[in-house]
Amino acid sequence: MYYSGLVVTCLTPHFDDIITTLEGMPGVEIHQKDVETCRLVVVIEGETIDSETQTFKAISAIKGVADVSLVVHREDTDPPSN
Repeated sequence: MYYSGLVVTCLTPHFDDIITTLEGMPGVEIHQKDVETCRLVVVIEGETIDSETQTFKAISAIKGVADVSLVVHREDTDPPSN
């Protein structure tokens, strides 16, 4: 599984709509919302780097998203514990 931490910068009038859109996307979790700066801390996960990249591109294409910055990326190589 691959994980990336993002900072999503939104245009003010679209902030709430972007949150709603992100909340409906699979593999996307909002960890922090800063109303004053219209920024979100978001974690995305994917089975492959390609699926994670597609999610990143989809977030970038949301109406009102001004910027998506990759802050951290990692691969979880630990097998699931039973």
